[in-house]
Amino acid sequence: MNPFKLSQRRSGFIFLLGFLLAWTAWSFGRQMPSGNSSRVLWVVRTDGAQSCGMKEGQSIEEVAQELKSAGVKILDSRKGSDGKMHIMVCGAPEGSLNAFLIPEEDLSKVLLLGFQKAPEGFNLKSFE
Repeated sequence: MNPFKLSQRRSGFIFLLGFLLAWTAWSFGRQMPSGNSSRVLWVVRTDGAQSCGMKEGQSIEEVAQELKSAGVKILDSRKGSDGKMHIMVCGAPEGSLNAFLIPEEDLSKVLLLGFQKAPEGFNLKSFE
């Protein structure tokens, strides 16, 4: 058997295997709603925390309970910062947020509770 042909077969197989692994990783990394084809979106609301400990922010659990009481289905939640610079004066807002992933059909409910739809390109890495 010609060793060059065997090497070509291995290269083709390795390329195909690499492509399939990359495609699988990409498809599993995409965030898909479970169960149905409805769209999901992130909504955010400041937690009300103020610098110098003058006021603690609402915990993610407190806000989640508020949303559940309003009939909102929570798919994921994060606590973090709005990523903006804030003035360093006691009593000033700290810029901390509560963020929730919800079905799009619940948007009207959360807007009434003071949430905002997260801006396009919203970066969740700031929440980790």
